[in-house]
Formats: sequence, C-alpha cells, structure tokens
Amino acid sequence: MTLLQGMRKMIKGLLNWLKKAMMPLIKWEQLWKPTQNQWII
Repeated sequence: MTLLQGMRKMIKGLLNWLKKAMMPLIKWEQLWKPTQNQWII
C-alpha cells in the first residue's frame, strides 16, 4: 500500500466517523430548535 492509498483510506475512515458522529448531533439540534424558539418568545 502506497502512502497516497493510506491517506485516502484514512480520509475515508474519518469521513465515515464524522457522519456517524454528526447524526446524533443533527437529531439533537432538530429537537433543540423548537424549544429554543419557545424560549425566545
């Protein structure tokens, strides 16, 4: 495996990990936004 292939594998792994990490955050944000709007009103 060349360095470039290794880099690509690492980047792909990072992107997959980011997607998995962001999913709960996005869901939590969607739950949070309506309550935030209620506080503003």
